[in-house]
Amino acid sequence: MSSINYDYGSIDSGVSQMKAVNSEIETKISNLKQQVQGLLADFTGAAATSYDTCSQNISKDLTTSNQELNTLSGKVSTGASNFQSADAANARRFGR
Repeated sequence: MSSINYDYGSIDSGVSQMKAVNSEIETKISNLKQQVQGLLADFTGAAATSYDTCSQNISKDLTTSNQELNTLSGKVSTGASNFQSADAANARRFGR
């Protein structure tokens, strides 16, 4: 029978990396929005409207992806915590 081993330190490190990437993405989204608004200040007419619509759609998609990454990191963290608690409970059953 094969065994499953969890390296909780590596899992925590992975979650920290996901959160760091998430933070970087949030910063980049914010910077991108500022740049787009700066460009739109000089734009008028149908081109400006189309550009603004496109940039809003991109921003929305990036924000959604960022939220999904944030949710994923939370679920991985919760799952690791649950596994660790279950491991500790099982160890106590065997007097460890």
